[in-house]
Amino acid sequence: MSKTDIDRALVPFQQGNSDISRLREGTGLGLHLCQKLINLHEGEITLMSEIDEGTTVIVSFPPERTVAA
Repeated sequence: MSKTDIDRALVPFQQGNSDISRLREGTGLGLHLCQKLINLHEGEITLMSEIDEGTTVIVSFPPERTVAA
């Protein structure tokens, strides 16, 4: 994903690849909804990507919001 794609990935109804020839599936809400749920729990979502290498998504929550198993 490019930097522009990462910036758009969390915006509702946006999809990373805007290539008109791409067959679009989905609504562009998945990561946005994840971000909203994570924020409700005072967490954070981070996306890192290298083009042609892959994308890493990190979700973290503050220690006081987690319970030991």
